[in-house]
Formats: sequence, structure tokens, C-alpha cells
Amino acid sequence: MSSGSTIKVFPTLINYTNNFLNKKECEEIINLTLNKKLNSHLCLKGKAKSTHTLSSNILNNSKNNILEKINNKINEYAVDYGVRKLKLDNSWINIQNKNSVLNKHSHPDSVVSGALYLKVDKNSSKIYFYNPNPYLNFVNIYKQTEFTCENYFFTPQIGDLILFPSWLMHGSNNEKNNTTKRIVLSFNTVYLC
Repeated sequence: MSSGSTIKVFPTLINYTNNFLNKKECEEIINLTLNKKLNSHLCLKGKAKSTHTLSSNILNNSKNNILEKINNKINEYAVDYGVRKLKLDNSWINIQNKNSVLNKHSHPDSVVSGALYLKVDKNSSKIYFYNPNPYLNFVNIYKQTEFTCENYFFTPQIGDLILFPSWLMHGSNNEKNNTTKRIVLSFNTVYLC
């Protein structure tokens, strides 16, 4: 009797890089935002603000080749993902205070998005990615596997970078942030040419 083979189809690629930036580089990015206007944003609930605009790019004035380093990592991801060369298009800072929530959302008009954790600690909310399979609840699941889980979460640390397809829904799963000033640089990409 033939045992057959298992083939994993339609996987979703997420790249998690620990310590992508060191603390000094993270502080440099935070300092770039000190005089930026902070606004409310639909993706943030509670005491949280953002520098988000479609044309903003916090990293334009960064030193130490941080923008180049991020673009290189984006393009390593693009190769694995199977898409053409990309470049960072816009970036912004989200600052969450205690009891704030990152609502479930995706990033339209972008190919790959990212989150770079500049200031977090053990009390910071996690980031959850939600299973994109709309038919998951059609079956009676008795065991959580990579095929049946509803979401997957990361507990980021300072300097960690997460890259993911922009269409992938993510948020804090209604988990409240318990850190004063959880600061994340988020960004979107477009095709280079």
C-alpha cells in the first residue's frame, strides 16, 4: 500500500527577524518622530496616536543606512514570496499607551508590509495574524495545526522586524496593550519598476 505524500498548498509567508536593529538604531528612528504631528487612526483604539499618512516616510532622514537595510530585507522576502523587486513606499510610527488596542486590519495598495518594534517590553500587546481561509469554520476542528489555527501571534522584542503580505489581516486580537508607549514603525512597499 502506498503511503502517499502530503503537500502544503497556499501557504502564507511571514518573515520574523529577531534583533534586526539594535537599540541605538531604534532610538534614532524614535528621535526622527519627536516633532512629527500625531493623529488618531482607525486602526488604533484607545490612547494611541500615529504619524500615518499615505505620503509620509519617517525613514527618509534616517542615518546609518537603516532605510537601505530595510529595503534589502524586503527584497530578500520578495524573492521567497515570488514577486518582483520592491521598495519601501511609506512609513509611519504608531504609539500605543496603556489599554489601547490595534484593530484588525490589512494594508491596501501595498505588496508587502512590515512592522519594526522600536519600544516594547514584556507587557506590550502581541501581534496576531489571522488565517485567511474563509472556510475554516466549515469543519469541526479537534486539534490546532498550521492548517486549522485561527490565528498565529508573535511577542516582539525591541529591534524585531516582521514582514508579511499586505493583504494579510493582523491586529492585537482585542488584547489591550499594557505598556506605556509601545512604539512601532510600520511600512508599506510598492514595486520598484
